[in-house]
This record gives sequence, C-alpha cells and structure tokens, in this order.
Amino acid sequence: MNILKFSKYPPIEGGESSKAYWRSKAIGERKNKIFLVTNAFEVEENCRIALTGKDLEQYQPKNVKVFNTSPFEMPSFFPSFNPMTEKLISKGIEVIENNDIDLIEGSYLMPYCFAAHYLAKEFKKPLVITHAGSDMTRILNSEHYYPALKRVINSADRIITFKGGSPMFTQLGVKKKNIVELSSALNSKAFSPNVVKVRLSKFFGKKPGGAILTHFGKIHKSKGIYELIDSASKVKGDFSILFFGAGKNKADFQKFAANKGLSSRVFFHDFVPPWIVPSIIKASDCLLSVEHNFGVEIHGPIMPREVLSVGKPVLVSNEINLYHSLEEFDDGIIKVNPGNRKEYIEKLSFIVSNRIVLKKIGKNGREWVEKNNNFKKYIDETIGVYKSLI
Repeated sequence: MNILKFSKYPPIEGGESSKAYWRSKAIGERKNKIFLVTNAFEVEENCRIALTGKDLEQYQPKNVKVFNTSPFEMPSFFPSFNPMTEKLISKGIEVIENNDIDLIEGSYLMPYCFAAHYLAKEFKKPLVITHAGSDMTRILNSEHYYPALKRVINSADRIITFKGGSPMFTQLGVKKKNIVELSSALNSKAFSPNVVKVRLSKFFGKKPGGAILTHFGKIHKSKGIYELIDSASKVKGDFSILFFGAGKNKADFQKFAANKGLSSRVFFHDFVPPWIVPSIIKASDCLLSVEHNFGVEIHGPIMPREVLSVGKPVLVSNEINLYHSLEEFDDGIIKVNPGNRKEYIEKLSFIVSNRIVLKKIGKNGREWVEKNNNFKKYIDETIGVYKSLI
C-alpha cells in the first residue's frame, strides 16, 4: 500500500510526534510505503528537537519518505498569517500527482486532519483519522473550530481511537461501523532492557552524579516540574535531575531551581529525537511523569510505558491513567500526588536512597509490558483498517 499521511513528526517534539515516527517505521517495515507530509521544519524554536547529521539515517526509516513545508515561503498579504494548512495541502497534491496513493490519513485534527480531509475529497481517496486526547478536548471544544472539524470527523471512512473512545465520536454523529478501537502499543524491541545506555556526559559536558532522575517534555508548569523541584529541594542524598526539553519559561524555571539551591543538581538539555530516548532511559535510575493540572482529562502519555519497557521505574502522577490501572512497585511504577508536598518528598527520598530496589521495580515494569503490550497486533490491526478501505 501507498499511504499519504499528514502528521506531527520530528523535529516537532512530543508524544504525538514520537508515536508518528515509531508507527510509520513499523508500517514501512511491512513493505508499505508512507509518504509523510508535515510542517515540522516550521515548528517554534522552543518546541524543536535538536537534530544533527548523525540523525539523518534514522529520520526516514525504510519505506518512509518525509515531505516538509517550507518556513521560507511567506507570501506578502494582509492580514498576515502563516498558511500552514494550504502549504500542507499543496505539498500533498504534489505527492499524489507523483505517486499512486491508495489512502490518506490525518493524525491530529489541526492542521493535519483538515488537510487530509480536503485531499481525500478532492482526489476521492479513503480517509482515516487518528487523534490525540488534547485535540479532542482543547481544539474540538472551541466554538471557533467545532463546526468545521465536526464535518471533517464525519467525512472519515474510518476513525482509529483508543479502547473506550467511541462515544466521543458517536455523539458527533459518526456511525459506529466507521470507528475502530485499538489498544495502543509501543515498540518493545526498540524500548528494551537490551538497549545500550548512552553516556550522559555527552549531553551535559560532565557526568551527573548520584541517582539519576530524568524528565522528558516541555518546560511548563502543567508538567508538574515546579512541584517536583520544590519537593526535591528538601531531599537529602546524592541525586541529579535531568530535563530534556525546552519551553518559553525555561529561563524562569532555571532560576526557580537555582533559588531552591539545586543549580548543581539540575541539568538541562534540548529535546532529543525519539530514537535516542531509549538509551537515555537506560542510563537513568528513575523517570519522571509528574503532570499536575495538565487540563486534558483523557490525556494518556505513552512515555511512562516506554520507560517500563526499558526496564526502568517511573514516578507517576495520580493525574495520569497509568497511576490508577497499575499496582505500585509490582507493576514498575511509583505513585505520587503532586499536590501533597509531604508525600512527594517521601517518594523522592525513597527513590534517591534505594537504587538497588529501583532495579527490581524496573524489572517488574518490563514484565508488565511483556504481558500487556502487543505492538505486532497493534500494527497488524492498523494495516487491517487500511486494507479494508482499499
């Protein structure tokens, strides 16, 4: 099959971009061709993954060809705006006119699903829509976008959602036969205890000391990082906290950490590509997924499961679904309520003081993944959805 996909993709940071990479890679390995159109080269600096020449081999996996819109083509008109959607559509037309496309997929409502919807109608191709939690709440619920996006959603030949996600679409008028619920899964071979850990000094110029606690993602208050640093400032013992990410408020957050007396213990690096993440997880003692007041009820980040798959423990906020569905310690997670400072300090102190125990907890997490994750089935079922429309 030849699939035209509109999606986030590196160097756009974040879980949806990462999922698009690993999913496209796996589908391409099944002898399908993915023509992925994205606006990734136009992403803001504080949301950009730092790519180097060494990353080029990984950037376009086998049978995946990436097409980027240009950040340099800004026609002069008034009122001025960056016509992202039109750029994506134009790039998509070029792909369709030069390749025998069987199906079009849009992942994330704006602007990707809108562009996919337009071209599916224009060229009479089957349309598949996939989504995240944030676009179905923050974007779709806006009165400014709802009328148009409701039509986009109802135009899809198939909508792929998570288990239990169908009601979000049936209430919009989508027929049940057009909705497919799949249990999302991660590539447990890429995220494996057998990956080679990276030298952390490569990123920071020196080796961080003590217990290594690592956080991936935006430097933003909704990630719970201010509560994390506030609690960590009261923890005794040898530890380092690594932040791989950026954000508009990064400088202010760095000052906050310094004012808490942690400037020598907290390290910062830009976002890294998805294919480097497993080796960083491997080099860490515990990962941090501590969102607080994130604002998306159905948000289910995949990162904690990636951590468990590598065989490392993860400190999980009670605002993340994994907190409620897994047993503490026995399933690889350590639970915390970010709003309870006393509990937070106790959990961080436990992590810093029990690095040997952390290895056992991490091993439990890998065992949970082996029982509850089936990436092959997930990709098989996704390809099955595609084939049913061709």
